[in-house]
Amino acid sequence: MAVTLADIAEMTGFSRATVSMALRNHPEISSRTCVHLQKIARAAGYRAYASARALSTKRYHTVTFVMGGLQNPAILLGSYPECVEGAATRLAEADYKLLLSAQPPRSHKDRDWIPDILREHSYDGLLVFMPPIPHIQQELQNLSGCPYVVVDSPPLEGISTVGMDEEQQARVLTEYLIELGHRKIGFVNAIGTIPGWRPHPRVHLRELGYLRAMIDAGLRPSQGNEQTIPVIQRLAQLFTGDDRPTALIFYGSGAAYEGIQWLGERGLKVPDDVSVTSITDFPKYRLADITCAKPRWEEIGRTAVEILLGQLTKPANEPRSILLMTDVEVRKTTGPPPGTNGPKATKQTSDVTDTRQGGDT
Repeated sequence: MAVTLADIAEMTGFSRATVSMALRNHPEISSRTCVHLQKIARAAGYRAYASARALSTKRYHTVTFVMGGLQNPAILLGSYPECVEGAATRLAEADYKLLLSAQPPRSHKDRDWIPDILREHSYDGLLVFMPPIPHIQQELQNLSGCPYVVVDSPPLEGISTVGMDEEQQARVLTEYLIELGHRKIGFVNAIGTIPGWRPHPRVHLRELGYLRAMIDAGLRPSQGNEQTIPVIQRLAQLFTGDDRPTALIFYGSGAAYEGIQWLGERGLKVPDDVSVTSITDFPKYRLADITCAKPRWEEIGRTAVEILLGQLTKPANEPRSILLMTDVEVRKTTGPPPGTNGPKATKQTSDVTDTRQGGDT
């Protein structure tokens, strides 16, 4: 038979109300008494039931993590597990549980994409991992009074978000290659032959990071970066003439994989002749061991929870948008330029951009 608050009260001589408040660390109960009663409750096997606690505290101590795009291996095998682990760990530290709502593959144009669980309000807040589709954002805003944070997202007006600084992703790769001694670095912002490929909505930020890093180092960026031409055509442009790059930055790992094949067909070895890097790390191409920009997914999950907990504590808090920095994960496709012996060091950065919407940046 389940142990009740009344049982704990009878065992300890305290009133049921005092026991209840002590188990919730109520400020009117001394910390010594709270610890004492909590120890006895644990030894007796007492468990607080969420529904009963919700009635008295108006809180479920539950956060729902809504996942879309699980048909995408980059999400399912890459960012998703680490992000969820970071969120769950931070929530557990705050005595919250995490529920997962994984959405089946469907078009984001579908008005029914928002699951029923989000309309039932049996949770305190939401973490939403999905593409920034306007009608979905509007649907979330229409949910009555529930705070939420959009994960893996650029800043959005009036909404709290946590994502990666995509300009910095390209910058940190460029700076790493410069550290290795490369001075002729090409940026490949062109389409691959992958079925279903579509331009990345923020690829211009990645190119901007590359351009700024090159200019800051006093180097000449590659010219003619266009998304409308195939990767192989872009590579043919870069490797025509004598002024050939010794390193390449591809906007994505699929394009980088195609580039490695193209280089090999022309007798160019990676990384002996040409170093290859990718801004993304798609699981399908990990066997190629491509040096890439590595987002801190676990930190992204924890940061999203921090923002959400702040909103739960102070509902009037203004929305926050945080962009976290990226590390370089050095693999087998990078090295010093041909004919030199440079270091093969990793490069990391820990800066954070925090934009409080409507306030200071």
